[in-house]
Amino acid sequence: MRTYLKTLFRICVPGSIWLKIKNSAFLQNIMIIMGGNVSAHIITFCASPILTRLYTPEDYGIFAAYSAVWGIVSVAALRYEAAIPAIDDKKKAVNMLTMCILFVVIICLALFFGLWVLQDLLSGVQSIAKIGVFLWLVPLSALLDGTEEVLKVWIVRNKMFKLITKCGMYQILTQGIVQIGSHGIGAGGLIVGQLAGYLMF
Repeated sequence: MRTYLKTLFRICVPGSIWLKIKNSAFLQNIMIIMGGNVSAHIITFCASPILTRLYTPEDYGIFAAYSAVWGIVSVAALRYEAAIPAIDDKKKAVNMLTMCILFVVIICLALFFGLWVLQDLLSGVQSIAKIGVFLWLVPLSALLDGTEEVLKVWIVRNKMFKLITKCGMYQILTQGIVQIGSHGIGAGGLIVGQLAGYLMF
């Protein structure tokens, strides 16, 4: 991974700028993250033509509705994780990390309970009704996404930028592979692929 990113940078970045980056740890960290993002977008771009042939517009419609519902509750840690990098004391930072993950778990459990209680009412909402049984995966998506966001902030606090880049690459690769391999279950393949990607972080 490290050799690949260096090669990518040398191709895209002029020699004089490359020397400045090489001598600056801050610029190196920025370029590592940028390189990972560019690589992830390239993988997504390459996978898109395959996915659009395997999945129907209806499948993407269900997936979009699912993503919209999940997006409403995606701030499962209540944004308390943003305070982690500002805490100098490591013990206090660990306590904040633990509290954020606890918030994520509690909110996702509350969401699952809310779906169970309101399932009859929600089934009458057209945009939610078409999600069908996949609606029960929303709390799991919120749990994995919320935990990922908290861990990302913790990794940034500890300046492990290469780890973020690697995890991001593995996440996109896994998501694409699973979505391609599970296209037989329709929109569920897109959702399962997304969940599999989260598990790789």
